[in-house]
Amino acid sequence: MIYVTVDGDDIGNQLAQAFLNNDEDKLIQLDDDLQKAVAKLKEEMIKQGFELLACGADGITGKKETANFELTMANIRKSVLPFTFSAGAGNSLAEAFMALKYAKSKQKNRLCFWDGKTFQIFS
Repeated sequence: MIYVTVDGDDIGNQLAQAFLNNDEDKLIQLDDDLQKAVAKLKEEMIKQGFELLACGADGITGKKETANFELTMANIRKSVLPFTFSAGAGNSLAEAFMALKYAKSKQKNRLCFWDGKTFQIFS
């Protein structure tokens, strides 16, 4: 089983900026755009055959038997504009989470697979 967890890049910082600038319009627009992006991402992951386990503010976690990581990342990118999202994949939830953290620390807007020993980055 392959687990994939997807999380928005720097979305919290964008929201924080709207708060700190007392910019209600920006906050409303960000929220609207984010809800649309996550809904499209959720739809795309279901279309790819993922069983969704969790869907939060700017993240989704799912699983399926096998995954084409290049295709998965390409579909994530087209689904979430104007935002970027990073993804982690592994043979367990823990491995997928570690891969997500690695992807975000190295270069965002990428998918990383971790098998417990080696990280692989997919563009």
